[in-house]
Amino acid sequence: MLGTTIKDVSGFTGNFHVVLSNGTELDVGAIIVATGAKPYMPTEFNYGKDPRVLTTLDLENGKTVEGKNVAIINCVGSRTSGRGCSRYCCAVGLSKAIELRGQGKNVVLIYRDIMGVDPEVEDLYKKARDAGVLFIRIPRKAELTEAIKMDTNKLIVHDVELGDDVEVPFDNIILNIGLVPSEDTDEVSKVLRLSKDQEGFLMEAHPKLGPVDTMTPGIFIAGAARGPKNVAEAIAEGYAAASRALMMLAQGYVTKEPFIPKFDWSKCTKCGLCIKACPYGAIRGVPGKWIEHIPAACQGCGACVAECPQDAITLDALSDDAIMAQIEAALLRSLRRR
Repeated sequence: MLGTTIKDVSGFTGNFHVVLSNGTELDVGAIIVATGAKPYMPTEFNYGKDPRVLTTLDLENGKTVEGKNVAIINCVGSRTSGRGCSRYCCAVGLSKAIELRGQGKNVVLIYRDIMGVDPEVEDLYKKARDAGVLFIRIPRKAELTEAIKMDTNKLIVHDVELGDDVEVPFDNIILNIGLVPSEDTDEVSKVLRLSKDQEGFLMEAHPKLGPVDTMTPGIFIAGAARGPKNVAEAIAEGYAAASRALMMLAQGYVTKEPFIPKFDWSKCTKCGLCIKACPYGAIRGVPGKWIEHIPAACQGCGACVAECPQDAITLDALSDDAIMAQIEAALLRSLRRR
């Protein structure tokens, strides 16, 4: 429903009770998170203060470049301060460079690397070079404001190929901005207890084997909620997440992992530490009064086992005896090979 967000989720795999911010309650079998991302809002190069400095998004929204000399700066908001590559930006920067050259502008594109995540980017790069776009490469690990100094009407850029600084005159600067996680992504991750990477995007179960799955069966992610990507990739992930959800719902049952913790309630002091440790909400109760374990919601991660100070929780597959047996078997196999 447009304009609503998830306020609360309870239940377990295949049986989620969802409460929306408008008060609507739903019982669902699967959840697809597609909260998207938002454009990085730059502060670099006097953006917002100097009217000559625009972003690629400003150009998309209809703003025009009046000057003759235009400098495009890639990786603004990406590949810095713990943020990775936004992937789609190079294609956008090259497209805008070609577009501005077609308007008769002198265009200089300043970049760390041209990241061609699909063949289209390579074609755009060749087209931009043929159109007369000038490329200047700066050091990969340098901060943009260190490698590029802004003067009154020129940029002083450290050119890696020349090994020296060069002056780039400009009438306009175009900042090629990346994507950052949206506020909705952060909010939903807390409600659904989904893991996030260091940039704040949602983490998949496995980048190859489960790219749209999460560690909680029945909850899937798609699009830019998982990280920056272009429209085609976001659409493909939307199809994949929908297919995974339909497969689970059509099956009619959920296959659980056989290894889940066992609780020795005679040792349990009801301290409640296991409740906080469980990322799936499989343990609930009131500390000091009552604690219960919900096997259907448990994914066997073992977080509660490590947290319990009374050794009241055990996981057979990861017990000391099981691990020692695995080590002994591995050593015995190694000796036999000799």
